[in-house]
Amino acid sequence: MHPRSTILAAIAALCLLAPAAVATTATATSGAVTATLSYDHAPDSAEWHNLLLTITRNGQQAFSGDPRFAGCKGRYCALAGSGQRDAVSVQDLDGDGEPEVNVDLYTGGAHCCFVSRFYRWTGTGYVPADRNFGDPGYRIDDLDGNGVKELVTADYRFGYAFTAFAFSLLPVRVYDLRAGRWELVTQHFPALIRKDAAAAWRSFRKAGKLGEPRGAIAAWAADRYLLGKKTSTRRTLNRLARQGRLHGEFPKSQRKFVHTLLTFLAKRGY
Repeated sequence: MHPRSTILAAIAALCLLAPAAVATTATATSGAVTATLSYDHAPDSAEWHNLLLTITRNGQQAFSGDPRFAGCKGRYCALAGSGQRDAVSVQDLDGDGEPEVNVDLYTGGAHCCFVSRFYRWTGTGYVPADRNFGDPGYRIDDLDGNGVKELVTADYRFGYAFTAFAFSLLPVRVYDLRAGRWELVTQHFPALIRKDAAAAWRSFRKAGKLGEPRGAIAAWAADRYLLGKKTSTRRTLNRLARQGRLHGEFPKSQRKFVHTLLTFLAKRGY
């Protein structure tokens, strides 16, 4: 047999052994709005093909298109979701009586990224609002019971900022999505921030024994800043530095680390 024919035959055999892409459809409905997400995905494959989102409203098609967007557009942009919800869901997020459609995607990579596209009805069509939730993703909850759903996540900018990712803590972060506009509302929920700060402090005390205290203390400081306790937080950080409890690699100086952390918090709106 000719060598080229042998190669082609081997490729054909491998194609027969490879799992075929499976056409799949997921559907979610709330009230008069139904969202159907179809795609082709082979078992054990990292590739996703032919993603198509169709939204019908009052029985009429109102949108049809690929839900992937900048940063997550190729064949390796995967469907995400979580135990709380599927990759496509329909629910009223802003309490106006009109449900939104959201699609959760995953860019791939060691620690990144969960991205989501939320579609809002404008009266004449659907327009998207996008957000990158980074490594932590998000959950949906009505934290204050007022009918407006919050998107509870964490500040992924703290990953790797002061230590290895495995030792980084990400302080809580909360958003509202109203009329297609994102609003950062973390400070509206001080009880949630206090709970997060307490958990970060416990992690700091444990991490100190393992030699990786900076990730935890950074998250604790961020929470405390959101609670308006900047002065006492700075005093505590300086005291811990004097006691030698904020050791780390970069920078070696613990006093310089405190300065670096405070500058980081200021630049990021804390």
